Amino acid sequence: MLAGMRIAALSDVHGNLRALEAVFADVDRQGSFDLVVAGGDHVFKGPFPAETWDLLHDRADALLEGNTDAYLSGRIDLRSMLKPDHWKHALVDWTRERLGASRLGRLGGLAFELACEPQRGRRARFVHANPKNLEDSIDPDAPRHVVAPLCEQADADLLVFGHVHIPYVRKLGDLTLCDVASAGNPKDGDVRPAWTAITFDQGRWSVEQRRVDYDVDKAARDHVQSGMPAGEKLAHRLKRARYHG
Repeated sequence: MLAGMRIAALSDVHGNLRALEAVFADVDRQGSFDLVVAGGDHVFKGPFPAETWDLLHDRADALLEGNTDAYLSGRIDLRSMLKPDHWKHALVDWTRERLGASRLGRLGGLAFELACEPQRGRRARFVHANPKNLEDSIDPDAPRHVVAPLCEQADADLLVFGHVHIPYVRKLGDLTLCDVASAGNPKDGDVRPAWTAITFDQGRWSVEQRRVDYDVDKAARDHVQSGMPAGEKLAHRLKRARYHG
């Protein structure tokens, strides 16, 4: 790749079509991008899984696998991780039915990571949660001795990920960590969807983390009116924008 490029990075849409439409509208307002990367957890827990997948498939240049994508495709057996009566099992079935066989097939073929090297020796690596697996979080306030083992395979100077649903930028030695957070289900107390504009110019990376206004009340009603399992629970969480409560 040539030096001087712009990348739009987003993650964790979770089937929230209204939020995704707002994010892409903001992406368009920022001008042209050489690459659009969606970092996984695309459709699960949202009322419009098929429509969300279709929009991502149309707009993103690269779609990575997230842990919930692996639950839907069956690559990770969620039933071995949760009690038999957990509400997520019914939601997996509901989501799979709405996606259909063709979309599920494509969901099962997503890549784990993407590397971008606009200049020799300057590399950004994109993953869902961390460079080793789809589940372990790189939390913004986690101590270095916890974070460092997860990032030792990064082989990059910029590591871009999601999974935590809290946007932040943090240094780990020479490695810059960038959580682009959630484009559909934020958990930092701010209901606005998040995405990140990444620029490489004159030998250096820069990141701009952006938040986008949208009608979260309508999005919450979508969850309830869709008839999806746990719709009211997920609508409440969407409006709280927190992990608990």
